[in-house]
Amino acid sequence: MYTTDGIILKKVDIGEANAVFSIYTKDFGKIKTTAQGVKKEQAKLKGHLEKMNLAEIYFVEGKGGYRLTSADAKNLFPNLRSSLPALKAAFYCLEFYEKLVLEGEKDLKLWDLLNRSLAFLDQNSGLPTGNLENFFGLFEKEFISISGYGVSEESHIATLTRDLNVKVIARPTF
Repeated sequence: MYTTDGIILKKVDIGEANAVFSIYTKDFGKIKTTAQGVKKEQAKLKGHLEKMNLAEIYFVEGKGGYRLTSADAKNLFPNLRSSLPALKAAFYCLEFYEKLVLEGEKDLKLWDLLNRSLAFLDQNSGLPTGNLENFFGLFEKEFISISGYGVSEESHIATLTRDLNVKVIARPTF
């Protein structure tokens, strides 16, 4: 059994009671894991595995991949959830990780960036939308720098960010 902290990036419902989660973890990088019976009313995992939660997760590796056995929510980012602009910004960060980070590649700097970004948005949920635009620029620049995509020239970062936003991820509008 494995234990680590993870941020829930995405949830996809499977059948009546099961779901597959994409989670960015501190110790394993991005993983996809199945949770059985998580959609049932009495499920012990329910509530701990909501999108954007920081949770301590417990999982095992089986023939079909990883399977969640338990989870304990550590941070629900409650202030962030009460502000639509901050929530949009947080979902943008999660989508960035979901689309651009490969599974199974541990990177503590990327973990720290995501965790710090969500904490910042939670603590500053009333931030004016103009400041959120600055947040996007800083988040993208640091993500791209950590990931190793042409950090030496500003034009490369701007081009890659523009291409990513057009082709993969759309920045939220306010």
